[in-house]
Amino acid sequence: MRSRPASLKQSVLNRSKVIAMVIVLACTCGNAQSPATAPPITAPPTTAPPTTAPSDGGELAAACEKAKQSFREITDKDVEAALNNLRQAAGQLDRRMESDTANGPAWKKFLKWDLLQEQLAPKQTPSLKALDAVYGKYASGNIGLQLSCFNDVRNAIRSYLTIVQAKSNPKLKAGYDTLLNNLATQLQKHSTQPTPQTATSISLSIRWLEDVHQAHELRVAIARAFGRHNLLIEVSSKMVAAGIDRPVDDTGPVTDYILGTSVRGTAHTVGNTTAELVEDKQRATIDILFKATANSDTIGHNGPVVIYSKGTTNISARKRLFITEHGVSSLPTRSSAVTDTTITCIRDKKDRDFVVRMAKKRAGKKKCEAEQIAAKHAEQRINRRIDEQAAEGVDKAHENFVKKFRKPLTERSLFPQHLGFSSVPQSLNIAALQANSFQLAAPNDPPEIAEGADLALRIHDSMLNNFTTNALSGVTVDNETFHAAIIDLFGELPEKLKEDDQDPWSISFTRGMPISVQFANDEISMTIRGRKFRKGEDTHPGMNISVKYKIEKTDAGFKLVRQGEPQVFPPGFVPGGGKSIGVRYQVIRTILEQRFGRIFVKEIVPKGIELSDKLASLGKLKPIQIVSRDGWLILAWKAEKAE
Repeated sequence: MRSRPASLKQSVLNRSKVIAMVIVLACTCGNAQSPATAPPITAPPTTAPPTTAPSDGGELAAACEKAKQSFREITDKDVEAALNNLRQAAGQLDRRMESDTANGPAWKKFLKWDLLQEQLAPKQTPSLKALDAVYGKYASGNIGLQLSCFNDVRNAIRSYLTIVQAKSNPKLKAGYDTLLNNLATQLQKHSTQPTPQTATSISLSIRWLEDVHQAHELRVAIARAFGRHNLLIEVSSKMVAAGIDRPVDDTGPVTDYILGTSVRGTAHTVGNTTAELVEDKQRATIDILFKATANSDTIGHNGPVVIYSKGTTNISARKRLFITEHGVSSLPTRSSAVTDTTITCIRDKKDRDFVVRMAKKRAGKKKCEAEQIAAKHAEQRINRRIDEQAAEGVDKAHENFVKKFRKPLTERSLFPQHLGFSSVPQSLNIAALQANSFQLAAPNDPPEIAEGADLALRIHDSMLNNFTTNALSGVTVDNETFHAAIIDLFGELPEKLKEDDQDPWSISFTRGMPISVQFANDEISMTIRGRKFRKGEDTHPGMNISVKYKIEKTDAGFKLVRQGEPQVFPPGFVPGGGKSIGVRYQVIRTILEQRFGRIFVKEIVPKGIELSDKLASLGKLKPIQIVSRDGWLILAWKAEKAE
C-alpha cells in the first residue's frame, strides 16, 4: 500500500466500465465512503491450459451419487487449518495497511480491525457472531474491497464460518446428501440446456463443498466437464502485419575502420520492414523482418593513400517478439549482410605513382577480406540500431499490457484463471478461461468463424457472467461514474444515454449474479439485478431489468432488433402469475422503464469499426458474422477498403 494505483473515483470508473462494456456488447452484438485502494502482490496465474472432458449430465449425476460414499467428518484439524488460513490472510493485509500511513487507519476503522484481531488472538476461540459482523464489512460492496488483499480475508472468514457451522451441525451428512441430490439435478439440466441460473446454482454448491473439503473428485470432474476456454480472439496475419509493415528509405553517414583504413561517407538504404507470425503453441511469436539494400559512397584514408569506392550491401535482419500472459518481450536482433565494393579511384596525397600502384595491388588482394569485415560491421550496426529502435516500442507495449490490463485485473482478483497466447502463420490467437475455482466456464466448443475474417471474437456467456459477478457484486454505481466510463471508452456520450432530467441516480447491484447475459437461438438476452436504486434524495427497492435482442441478417449486413419493451419487475416476480406489483415498486419501475428504454434502443445496426493509424491502410472492419448460439456469441469482421 505504498502507492495508490487508482483513486476512489478511478476505482468506481473501472467498475462502471464493466457495466458499460456489457451493455454495449448486448446492444451491439447506503454506501459508505471507502479509503483509497492499494496495489496487491499476487502470484501469476497458471499457464497450463484447462483440461476438459465432454459434459455428460448422466455421468456427473452418477459422480454425485458416488460422492455420497466419500463423506468425511469435519475434524478439529480442519477448523484449525481454516483459522490459520484466516490469520495468515489477515496478517498479510495488516502489513499492507501498516505500510499505508495515509489510508491504513481509515481502512482498519471501517473493517472493525480491532474486533477481528481480538478473535484471532492465540488460544482464542473466535466468536461466530463477531466474525459475522466483521464479514459484513468485507462483503459490503464498497469500492476498493474487491482488491485481492481484501478478497483473501473475506473468503477466509467465510470459509472459517462455513466449516465451523458445518462441524457443529448434527444433520451435516443428511444435508450433504441433499445438496448432492440437488447438484445432480442441476448438472443434468445444465448439460442439456445451460443457463446462467443453473450455472450459479451449481457454483454455490461447489463453493460450499470446497469450503468444507468435501467431494474433491466430484469437483474435479465438474471442472473438467465445464472448464473450456470461454473467450477466444483471433487476429489475422494481415492485421498484425499492417501494424508493423513499413517501407525504409534512409540516408545517413558511414563511419568505419577496416584493415587500417579509416572510412567515411554516406549510405542510402532502401528496403522494407515486414512481420510474420510463427507457429508457436506456447506463446504468440512474431518475427519482424528487415530486408534492405544500402548503396554507399565512401572515402578511405590509409596513410598517404586516399581510396574512393562505392559499395552495395544487402542486409537481412530478424527481430523476434513474444507475447504471453505476462507481457511482451523480445530476443536480440540477428542479421546477415553481404557487401560488394568497387574501388573507383586511388590516389597518393603526394601524387607518387609507385605508391598508387602498390596501393592498388594491395587493395586487390585484400578486397575479399575487406568486404567480409564491412559486412560484419554492417550486421553489428543494424543489430544495434534495430534493437535500440525496437526497445522503446517493446517496452511501451509491455508497460501498457501490464499497467492497463494485467495489473488492474490482478489487483481485483479478476485476471483470467488461464490466459494463453499462440500463433500460426495465418493468425495470432488468444484463449482465456474466466472462472474461479467454483465457477463454471464453457461446456462446449464454440461455433466456427466465418471464412476470411480478419478479427474474430468468440465469447461464451459464462465469461461475462463470471466476470460481472466477481467485479460488481454488491457494488454501487451512479450516473456520473457510469457516463464517465462510457465517455472514457468511446470518446462521447451517445444521445440515447443522455438524461431528460438532472437528478442524480445510482444502482446498488445484488451480491449474486448482478448482471447476466445469455446467448442462444440468435438472441442476446440480458438481465441487470439491482438490490436498491436511488434517484435524487429518494431510495427505491430492488428491481430486475431484462431485455432481449434478435439478430437478423439484412442485405446490408446485420441488425439487432429488440423483442418488445425492456421488462422491469421486482425480484422473484412472475409475470402472469396472478400477483400484482406493489405500489412501492411502481414509481421506480416507471423510471427504469423509461431510462432503459432509451439505453436499449429498438434497433441497432452495426456499422463496423473504423481503423486508424497504421491499420488505416486496411480500410474499415465490416461485420461478416454475428451469431448467438449454444451459449456463444461470435463476432467476426473483415477489413475492406472503400470502393
